[in-house]
This record gives sequence, C-alpha cells and structure tokens, in this order.
Amino acid sequence: MPHAKTLVQQVALNQEEVRAVVTASKTRKKHQQELIHSALMAEET
Repeated sequence: MPHAKTLVQQVALNQEEVRAVVTASKTRKKHQQELIHSALMAEET
C-alpha cells in the first residue's frame, strides 16, 4: 500500500506544478497585453 500513497502524492505534486506553470503563463500573457496596450496609447498621444 505505501506505493499507492506515494503515487497519489506524486500526482498531487504534478498538479501543483502544472497549476503554477499555467498561472505563470497567464500572468505573462496579461503583462504582454498591457505592454502592447500602453505602447498603442503612447503612439496615439
């Protein structure tokens, strides 16, 4: 049975890593959108 427990822990760790990567990529994408938006605003003025 200990093997099954470590497997569950491994899956939980993997899910946390995936969530961290997804969060990071979302943040990066939003940051890029803000940079593009501010660049467009700067061109208009």
